[in-house]
Amino acid sequence: MVNYLWIDKITDKILERNKENYICSSGISVSGVLHVGKLRDIFISDLIYKSLKNHSNQAKLIYFVDDFDRFNKVPKNLSDSFQQFIGLPYYKVPDPCGNHKNFVDHFFKGFLKSLNLLQINPSLISQADRYNKGDYDLELETIFENKDEICEIVNKTRKNSKIKFDISRLFHIYCRKCNKEDILSKELFFNGDIGYKCKCGNRDIINIKEKGLVKLAWIVDWPSRWNKDEVDFEPIGPDHASPGGSYDIAKEIFLRIFNKKNPVVQQYGFVKLKNGKKMSSSGSSNISLENFLEIYEPDIVRKIFNSKLPKQFFGVGIGEEVFTLYDAFDKEYTERGLGKVPSFKELSILLQIHQMDNEKTWSPINKDFVNIEKLNERLRRVKNWVENYATNKHRFLLKDHIETSFYNENDKSIIQDFLIDIDSLKTEIEIENKIYHIAKAHSTSPKDVFPIFYKLLIGKTEGPRLARIIINCDKEKVRKLLSGVLK
Repeated sequence: MVNYLWIDKITDKILERNKENYICSSGISVSGVLHVGKLRDIFISDLIYKSLKNHSNQAKLIYFVDDFDRFNKVPKNLSDSFQQFIGLPYYKVPDPCGNHKNFVDHFFKGFLKSLNLLQINPSLISQADRYNKGDYDLELETIFENKDEICEIVNKTRKNSKIKFDISRLFHIYCRKCNKEDILSKELFFNGDIGYKCKCGNRDIINIKEKGLVKLAWIVDWPSRWNKDEVDFEPIGPDHASPGGSYDIAKEIFLRIFNKKNPVVQQYGFVKLKNGKKMSSSGSSNISLENFLEIYEPDIVRKIFNSKLPKQFFGVGIGEEVFTLYDAFDKEYTERGLGKVPSFKELSILLQIHQMDNEKTWSPINKDFVNIEKLNERLRRVKNWVENYATNKHRFLLKDHIETSFYNENDKSIIQDFLIDIDSLKTEIEIENKIYHIAKAHSTSPKDVFPIFYKLLIGKTEGPRLARIIINCDKEKVRKLLSGVLK
């Protein structure tokens, strides 16, 4: 369930600003695969935006796309040939597959489509477009005119920094000749010009308002966004929120240089993989949002994120936890009177028994479910999970031939005892009780008996719940596979 208390507190604080139009913002850097952890800030901002909309029709959700940032590192899933583009702004890096306008579109378009599926529809702001159009000219001029005071603010606010911040670090420069930010030296002149020497050998002088060549450093770019868009609310990560960090610097600059009150902010905790690793767009430890939605229904993804308090760190995964998350959601879905929903775990077994045939899977059970469209959507996600993400423990193929391998006499006796009563076993509980009874009668442990059945039915010593496999299989096929050992 969504905890509305923190949402109400922030909403009330924003409404105290008494504006006609309220702006909630968040942003994204497109440095590679846009993993599911990137949802954290946009979900928080969207919750506040929708809360404001309930109080006032005038609210807007904006999403900064940092496509003017420097391309620093080649993602692990890309060719080493992309090393040649290091230093370019992201929007000038080519598309890895040749089907999109550039590197940014390649990774962002699918993410944006997924956001829409989650009913999050922000207004997009391309930082590359803004800098190329000169939209930050006023902010650039303000930063330049107050550069000395800003450096004083930075050096006073930063904690434990041994390197003194100087005015040349307020502005990033992309070389006019090679288009890269590989600047070896730069010098600011009194009239707003910047002289620089690039690694490519080019020497040049440009003005701070030179379109598409100058970008503000993050600590001044951030308050410049607040100023340009009159931002009222923004979530911030723990890295920015640390004492003496970029947020402390940005809000001081916003107050003293732009003479404005900083936006209401909310710190959030990172989302990690279930193995504890922090997700990274340029690394291999990530789950893309598109992949996540190929497994989890949008309503479940919203539940995962919206049920957490903002500062809470939490993990997401695509292993056995899918069963728990789906079961919890299905219980709520049914209790709300929206119909009975098939179990994700049960469907994963049924699909494999019927060799991924949707119709054979749902034909015997669809009479129990009022929403066939939802059932088919779930089958699609279950099939994707089984084929691409399930571990060997949950993946199996029902054998199609009689087992002729050697088994000892005790094994054969166990199978014989089970086959005697197979027609009378109508439920999973009855099947399990029968196996436990047979194990006791043969003075052996059930953990030694179950592998015998698994091996004969699916060719492995473990798998999904054995009774569920047996109860959902054709009885004659089970009888044929098990009796093979008796010949």
